Amino acid sequence: MTPYTLSKKFINAKTLQKEEITKRVNTFYIFAQLNQEEYEELMQLIEIKYEV
Repeated sequence: MTPYTLSKKFINAKTLQKEEITKRVNTFYIFAQLNQEEYEELMQLIEIKYEV
């Protein structure tokens, strides 16, 4: 499973708190495990799923 698909599953399931999943996605991006498009999509998905 790629970091992208794994992150997407965690986000959709809301198994982690917003801060934790954001930190993980940022880490994957920093270490070039996500491309720009994947990163932006995941960050948008976080904002949508974790709306208060």
